[in-house]
Amino acid sequence: MTTLSLTPLRPEATERLRERLPERVIKVLAHAVGILVDVSDRNRSQHEPDSGDDAMSLAVRNWRNWWNLMDERLSELDGVDVSWPRGSLQVIVSDFVLHFWSGDDTTAVRFDNGQTKPQVVFENIAQMTLWTEARRSELRHIVLVHEGDAVGLRAVAVGAPQDLGVVGEPWHWHEIVYRGEVSETGEFIRPKVEVPNYREQPLPTPLLSLRETEDSEQAEEPG
Repeated sequence: MTTLSLTPLRPEATERLRERLPERVIKVLAHAVGILVDVSDRNRSQHEPDSGDDAMSLAVRNWRNWWNLMDERLSELDGVDVSWPRGSLQVIVSDFVLHFWSGDDTTAVRFDNGQTKPQVVFENIAQMTLWTEARRSELRHIVLVHEGDAVGLRAVAVGAPQDLGVVGEPWHWHEIVYRGEVSETGEFIRPKVEVPNYREQPLPTPLLSLRETEDSEQAEEPG
């Protein structure tokens, strides 16, 4: 059975996502962010500039670990289809197509580079041309984009792109679903997640009873 990471999504952002996306899509996005946080934490702790590590080596390690783990874990979920068109990880769930990328700025991201990003924007634009005043469906292609460095994961945004971002506003809508914190000493502070403390839970009551032996049964018989 696959173990999926807990994820510290911002509650207020999650509530706004529910106005646009099915709960099942939000859960898949939450799993993706949880995996990303775990990967970023681990790779940051192993980052050694004195041994030749730099920002690019860290970014590539994060990217490959993140995509490979999502492929492995999300593929086991019912109703979730994971594929790699044009070498880019893609997840289809509840008729939404999810894409997972990195960027320098989650709010001012550009979608004009590579093969997949422009195509995603153009498909959303084509869908918008069919909108009427009476009927507007949610854009089908959803992007999760994150930004960070050797200090830690700074932010993760989820949204529907509507423009390449060269001139116009890149997002039709977007939410910052995760925001990291850095202490005064530069250490990454992982947001608090409520996790049950199993040591504080009461011990279960055993559903067992002692079995009577033949000797005890004979001892109870009248002499």
